[in-house]
Amino acid sequence: MTDQTNPAPADLRQRIAEALMRWAEGGNDPKYATLRRPETVTRNAYGRADAVLAELRPELDRLGDYENRINWGTSCGSCGHVLDSSIRETDRAEKAEAAVARVQNLGNVWLDAPDPLARAMAADLISCIRGPQRPAPAHDAGPTIAEAAANDARWWGGEKTGE
Repeated sequence: MTDQTNPAPADLRQRIAEALMRWAEGGNDPKYATLRRPETVTRNAYGRADAVLAELRPELDRLGDYENRINWGTSCGSCGHVLDSSIRETDRAEKAEAAVARVQNLGNVWLDAPDPLARAMAADLISCIRGPQRPAPAHDAGPTIAEAAANDARWWGGEKTGE
């Protein structure tokens, strides 16, 4: 249920940088620290925090994978990844369906508008949501039973040679 592709949390990066800046300032009074910090000190601290996080990345990834397996109740890492992608796809589909439903409801409200232009726009909006309307085929678009029987008769009668 966690996503291993996420980078380390930004607050962890900030905490590491702040710890480095406090260490660099030594025993100075912390309430004046931000006034004494030049931009280079801050930039260097964040650069070092990024270096620390780069070194910790494998451990953070393993920890995330371990937590993911615990959350899904499986010992298989691949199974956890499949379940993660499945839940993300389900969430995405539900959000898309909700958005389509909201637009369709808006179009239905506009269908009752007194303005003919608003009604025409609503009808166009609803037809765009539904997609192109195709007429249903007369049958399943394959041969009918009679056509299939006639083809079989020709096949077994020797008229047809391979298909």
